[in-house]
Amino acid sequence: MINAKSIKKVFSFLLTLAVILSCVDADAKVYIRWKTSDNVDKVLVDDGGKKVYSSSIKLNEGAAQLSVYNYDRDIKSSMAELAELFKEGQINYGSGNMGIITLNGTKLITRLLVLQLGIRDQTVVVKIEQTAEELRKSAPPPSKNMITGIPEYPGIRHLFYAKNEDTDMCIQVSESQSGPEFIKEHYSSAMKDNGWKQLFENSSSAGIFIKNNEICLLAVATDGRSNNNQITLLHKKYGMK
Repeated sequence: MINAKSIKKVFSFLLTLAVILSCVDADAKVYIRWKTSDNVDKVLVDDGGKKVYSSSIKLNEGAAQLSVYNYDRDIKSSMAELAELFKEGQINYGSGNMGIITLNGTKLITRLLVLQLGIRDQTVVVKIEQTAEELRKSAPPPSKNMITGIPEYPGIRHLFYAKNEDTDMCIQVSESQSGPEFIKEHYSSAMKDNGWKQLFENSSSAGIFIKNNEICLLAVATDGRSNNNQITLLHKKYGMK
């Protein structure tokens, strides 16, 4: 059974899933305002979903509310049932282990990411709710470095940012045309100049930095599609739940 404790431990994974949701067109004109989409939480729970986690989050530069539900059924059954309940929503599902449902309520736009994560007869639904204004803020990539106190690599292009406001943990993904060795050398030097201590300095794939009550993980990987190097920073403060 998926529970709140396990969801918290893999929140960075959920943030990665949120990247998919943030790519949905914020200006799509395919929605119809209707009563069911104004109370999505009640509909999901009445349909057998067990809410296992909820948090305020930030996607790029827009605020959102994230909730996670667990269903004791496979994804095909879940998508069929949810499509029936949310008839006026935009349904994106053919087959496989992921579906997306987009709803436009009176005040909030809701996106449901429906997933089967390898557990038979178990489906996870990730619900992200935003106002239209906050969704517009989330649609483009961040215009600036979103992690306070972390130096920025010169010429970097930001791709995505997400933060769990309740736990103060965030992830930022950017890209650069520089080689991995130059990126790692820059962060190793710049972080130390800003008071950070690097652990496992000989690691070839990632960097771990600590400072007072903070920890920052750096990973650099080549994007096979663009041949650019993706820079991922995962930042967390100690003493937070």
